Order: sequence, then structure tokens, then C-alpha cells
Amino acid sequence: MIDDPAISRVITVASATELRSVQDVLRRMDTPPPCMLLSPDGAGCLLGPAWWRALLAQTGCVLPAFLD
Repeated sequence: MIDDPAISRVITVASATELRSVQDVLRRMDTPPPCMLLSPDGAGCLLGPAWWRALLAQTGCVLPAFLD
């Protein structure tokens, strides 16, 4: 379980399109809330770590991100 009181939002993303949308929204906010990314339930078993690393690299994501 991820328990960090400094992180107020956990956002689940499953594609580069979804991740880019999240990044765009956060960029437009004056003060974005502290947040982190989480892969969909079971994505680690189904798609594997290489998929998650590629998704983050493809989008240039700098948010904390965790593979489930």
C-alpha cells in the first residue's frame, strides 16, 4: 500500500493518451495538487514492467509512478 500524506491524489492511467491528458490538466493548473500515477489493477502481470517504463518514457512523465 502506498501511504504518503504529501500525495493527495492517485491517478490511474492505462495509455499514453490518458497520461498526456493528465499532464496537460496539471500544467494548466495554477497550483497542481501533489499526485502520483498508478497503473491499472493487474497491469504488472498482464502487460509487464517494460510496458509501464515505455509509457512513462514516451510521455516524458516526471510524476511518481507505480506499477500494480
